[in-house]
Amino acid sequence: GGGPIENSGEMTFNGGKIVAYAYGPYEGNYGAGTGIGGGHAGGGTVITFNGGKIDAKGGLHGAGVGGGCTYVGGMSNNTTYAFPDAILCRTPSSTIAGDININGGFLEAEGFEHGNAFGQGCGGTNTGKTITITGGTLLPVSKSGWYDIGGTGGDVVVTGGSIRLSAEGKFQCA
Repeated sequence: GGGPIENSGEMTFNGGKIVAYAYGPYEGNYGAGTGIGGGHAGGGTVITFNGGKIDAKGGLHGAGVGGGCTYVGGMSNNTTYAFPDAILCRTPSSTIAGDININGGFLEAEGFEHGNAFGQGCGGTNTGKTITITGGTLLPVSKSGWYDIGGTGGDVVVTGGSIRLSAEGKFQCA
């Protein structure tokens, strides 16, 4: 996905085994990016899963799959980055999860303390975007106060597949 202040770009997964853990909390309680998606202050664009075995974990403030933490607060420390080839997030103070399409596969995703499993990261939204699930098996995990699937201002559409939510009321949508 994306690096600091970088959106992920369009990604499609058709198969294989992918393990994607964002930096932190597993490397010392820091990190604000996603396992698959935007980096710190970066959002997702279009992420499509057609198959494969996926294991994605977000950093302390990022989603498992979707958007990273917004560019505010102690995680940012007013740092300015210059990446000449980066796809920069237009509004790093409010990241977006993006359109996430799940058509197949076995997907495990975990948002850590401040991020959804599939969807928005800390302080982000999913305004005008849709998470669409037509197939596959999803095993999302989110912490208290966060959601397994969704993002503020966005839609979640489920027409197929199998989902085991980590608790009651773990969908977030407009």
